[in-house]
Amino acid sequence: MKYHSREKVSPEGVFSESNPDSTTDIRPLRRSDLTVRIIDGDALVLNQKSGLIHQLNQTANFVWEHCDGQSPIHEIANQLIEIYDVDPKIALNDVTEAVRRLRELELLETPVNGN
Repeated sequence: MKYHSREKVSPEGVFSESNPDSTTDIRPLRRSDLTVRIIDGDALVLNQKSGLIHQLNQTANFVWEHCDGQSPIHEIANQLIEIYDVDPKIALNDVTEAVRRLRELELLETPVNGN
C-alpha cells in the first residue's frame, strides 16, 4: 500500500508497539567484525563468532546499512519513507522491528550508554 503524504516521524512520543519502553532516539550500530556480501539485492551477513550466516531481505538490508551509530531509529524510518513511500507508522514499526531482530541475532553493537 502506498501512502502519498510526506509526513515525517518525530522522536517525541513515538514508541514501538512491541516494546513501549523503547524510544526512537536509539542509534543502532552494525558490528564491525561481520562479513557482508550482497547477492541479488539481499545481504548475506557472516557472523564468524557464532558461525552463522544471516540473509537480510531488501528492507532489512536498508535498515542494516543505516545502522551507522549516528542515525536514530526515527531518522532511518524517515529515510525509508522517502525511498519507498510508505506510511510513517508502518515505516517506524518496520525499522523498530528490524533493529530489534538485528539485536537478537547479535549483528549490532551493544550500546554503552544503555540504548
